[in-house]
Amino acid sequence: MRGIDRQAVTPPFYVMAWTLLLTANITLGYIVAPVLFNGLSSEQAGQLMGVFLTGLYGFDLVWLSLMLLVLALQRRFYWAREAILVSAILWVALNLWGVSPLMSALKSLDVATSRIYGLTFAQWHGISQMLFLLMLLCCIVWGLWFARSHDAVSVKPKH
Repeated sequence: MRGIDRQAVTPPFYVMAWTLLLTANITLGYIVAPVLFNGLSSEQAGQLMGVFLTGLYGFDLVWLSLMLLVLALQRRFYWAREAILVSAILWVALNLWGVSPLMSALKSLDVATSRIYGLTFAQWHGISQMLFLLMLLCCIVWGLWFARSHDAVSVKPKH
C-alpha cells in the first residue's frame, strides 16, 4: 500500500499535549465556572475561580513551554507556526501577571465604583476573557496547522 499510515500521522505527544491543554481550559472556563456561579454566591464562586484560574494559567505556561521545548529538541520547530504558541504564552502571562492581579486588587475595593487605569472590575473581567479566548484560538490554530504540516508526519511514506 502506498502512502502514509493514518495512525502514525501525528506524534502522540503533540496530540496528547494539545488535547490536554484545550480540555483543561474549556472544562474550567466553560463548564466549571458556570456551575460554580450557578451554585454559589458570586463572591464565593469568584474566589474559587480565581484560585482555579491561577493554577490553570500556571499549567498553561508550563505545558506550552514544554511543547515548544520538545519541538525544538526534535528539530520540528518552525518559527512561523510556533510563533502562534509563543503568542498563546504571552496571552496567558498577561492574564496571570497583568490582568488577574488588577482584578484581585479591585475585589478588595468597592467593586461597583472602583477603577484601576480607568476600568471597572467588569471591564477588566472582559479583558481577561478576551485574553483567555485569544489563547484558546491560538492553540486551536496551532493544532490544526501542526496536524496539516510535514512535521506531523512521524513515519516516512512507503514506496
